Amino acid sequence: MRGDAEPRWSVRGEHRERARLRLYCFHHAGGSASEFARWHRYLPEDVDVCAVQLPGRGARIKEPAHTRMRPLVEELAGQLETDLPMVFFGHSFGALVAFELARALTEAGGPVPRHLFLSARPAPGLVSYRGRIHDLPEEEFLDVMDGRHGGVPAELREHPELRAMVLPYFRADYEVIETYRPVAAAPVPVPATVLG
Repeated sequence: MRGDAEPRWSVRGEHRERARLRLYCFHHAGGSASEFARWHRYLPEDVDVCAVQLPGRGARIKEPAHTRMRPLVEELAGQLETDLPMVFFGHSFGALVAFELARALTEAGGPVPRHLFLSARPAPGLVSYRGRIHDLPEEEFLDVMDGRHGGVPAELREHPELRAMVLPYFRADYEVIETYRPVAAAPVPVPATVLG
């Protein structure tokens, strides 16, 4: 595991010299690290906030996005800075990524997070999906996204160049979700707080 993480995969609001804890934040499907850009303003000085930037978006837009969970968490496990105790926060898709990353770290016998904060996601074994959407034609995909997420920005429908940039990582995230199958394994030995 790395102690000198490359800036392209994690984004910090500011570097904190006196940090005693590192909070890794994992975004929802179709999201990016920018969602956590200001979290450092609301947390104590001893918390180093690292927003995880998955491939296919932001500074990593030219990299192919992952379409399967295992390669995604294997990449992340190899990039974590482990010089400080860690805590993971994941929202929706990010909660699933945070949980599976904690599982992978446990299986590898490496440092594991001290706590998981998981929001807006049912337990892995309880997830039930209403069909596949990641491979739908573009307009149908946007319609489903519109229905599930309370609205697709008009700019996305109006500008093909924006769709060409954004939809590949939206689809990839949904492919990860739709192909994910929880593995029967020992429980992850990390305390968790689950938020609606």
